[in-house]
Amino acid sequence: MKARPLCLTSLGLLSLALLSAPPAAGQYQWRDDSGRMVFSDQPPPTSVPLNRVLRAPQQAAAAAPADPAAAAASAPSGSASDRPSHAKAAPSAPETLADKEMAFRKRMAERAELQKKDREEREKAKELARDCENSRGELHALESGAPIRRTTAAGERVYVGEQERQQRLAAVRKSLAEHCRI
Repeated sequence: MKARPLCLTSLGLLSLALLSAPPAAGQYQWRDDSGRMVFSDQPPPTSVPLNRVLRAPQQAAAAAPADPAAAAASAPSGSASDRPSHAKAAPSAPETLADKEMAFRKRMAERAELQKKDREEREKAKELARDCENSRGELHALESGAPIRRTTAAGERVYVGEQERQQRLAAVRKSLAEHCRI
């Protein structure tokens, strides 16, 4: 039997050990815009929607205290005079994986809320534009002097008189002035 070179055997054992090792705890997994899998120990960027995040650390959330008051009570207490005067309060950056995860979830919820508000505002703007266009058409019809008919509750067609025409014309002009750019 031939002896194999030591470096190939060592390389094979090393690759086997790396392949059999469990993934690192606290690892995130998501798909990027091009569909590739991304693995990281940091949360995905805010541009990645929640439905593309495949895995986030679960163990860190269990290790964090559920009650923030209990966490504050367990922290060492010290008065302001115990601290150096040049020390400023550090920004409240997430320190644990659970804090990072909560911050990430909060950013995602805020982003979803902003998207919802933006969508509602766009719908309102479309509806206002549609109403303005209809009002402009009605104004044009009223100003043209052509006979205008309307249907009564009984289903009869009646022509609009001059007094009603002037009332509707004033109401349409007022509405256009208040809600639309004439």
